[in-house]
Amino acid sequence: MPPSAAYPRTVLIVTQYFWPEPSAPSVRYAAIIRTLRSLGVSVHVITGVPSYPSGRVAKGYRPIGFQAEDHEGAHIQRFPLLPYGGANKWLRLLNHGSLATTSMFGALRGVRCDLVIAESPPLPLAISGIAHARRAGVPLVLYVADKWPDVAIEMGALHEGWVAARLRDMESFAYRSAWRIAVPTDGLFARLAAHRDAGPAKTTLLPNGVDPAVFHPMDASDPEAVRALGDLAGRALFMYAGTIGQAQALATIVDAAALVRDDPTIGFALVGDGPERARLEERARALGLDNIRFVGAVPPDRVAAYLAFARATIAPLRDVALFVATRPAKVLPSLACARPVIFCGRGEMAAFIEREGCGIAVAPEDPAALAAAIRRLAADEAGARAMGERGRAWAVREFDFGAIVRRWWDALSAALPPRARGT
Repeated sequence: MPPSAAYPRTVLIVTQYFWPEPSAPSVRYAAIIRTLRSLGVSVHVITGVPSYPSGRVAKGYRPIGFQAEDHEGAHIQRFPLLPYGGANKWLRLLNHGSLATTSMFGALRGVRCDLVIAESPPLPLAISGIAHARRAGVPLVLYVADKWPDVAIEMGALHEGWVAARLRDMESFAYRSAWRIAVPTDGLFARLAAHRDAGPAKTTLLPNGVDPAVFHPMDASDPEAVRALGDLAGRALFMYAGTIGQAQALATIVDAAALVRDDPTIGFALVGDGPERARLEERARALGLDNIRFVGAVPPDRVAAYLAFARATIAPLRDVALFVATRPAKVLPSLACARPVIFCGRGEMAAFIEREGCGIAVAPEDPAALAAAIRRLAADEAGARAMGERGRAWAVREFDFGAIVRRWWDALSAALPPRARGT
């Protein structure tokens, strides 16, 4: 269908994390692209060669050179980057900076569009988004998933100093350059609304969501999942599905597994990959645990088949102040699949889960509290099922990503200048 005069005709998305990588941005942009294509809007994507979270280039892609492909109606231009899946902060910064640099060549050539949407973090990629928007002479929408460099500093991955100061300069420049800034949570909205270079008029809310048609209750019968989970598939299984990184405090799960090892009916599965996986596997071996399995990464559209085996999922976070304003996207597929969530954190998501009765909230980085919640749900299958049903109803009612994106897009488009609406 042709686009309405109220909408931009062509949108360019600039993001480091994209299909087929298992990440929150991949899910977010899939929803945005589906919505825009349904409205007749053409979508171009500038991204990197897929290598997240393992740091290994995905099968079927070259590590160097420009590559182009189409996926679900979007035209994708992939630029080389320095793949990295470890915990070294300097190599991580090089990984972030490499795509920001190579994707600038797309700006030199120019992509005809009416609007640019750029993702941060990584913060350096915002500069590439600015370059593309200025080259095309169109507005920039900056999506800020986490407030960098503040998150990195609070987690201890970065320290105050020259590098942090330059990143803050980059952050302020990105906020000043953006026509609008989108954020996923009320807490992050408040922080950016108070920032001198952002402000309440410029900041908009685009919450995380889930596709209830993709993530829905399934029978626990998938052969691939049965093989991957092994003998744990028949236990009361507590599952984490997502990136195995520093922000998630996944050692809490390993330590909780040690505390409940006396109960042979309880098992644990970590579905995902990332820089902390090797360290956690070594920790589990050192503790002599046989009730936990590291499955590895699975494609996003396969996650529901694994969640079907879970009594509940676990969503742990580090105990840092900024995460009080976080709503982890990984919680929503679990709820949509009618699986209760044990949320190890404080703030918005903890309050929501307790209010809706779809899980249990415990203090972050507290293995004993997590172990107590696990024992409770392991002993009460009917109660866990009721929590899951309430979670599914809540996810469908409040977090349908298509509806969320459509409301955000309609409000955004109404505020665009006529030039950006293709009129």
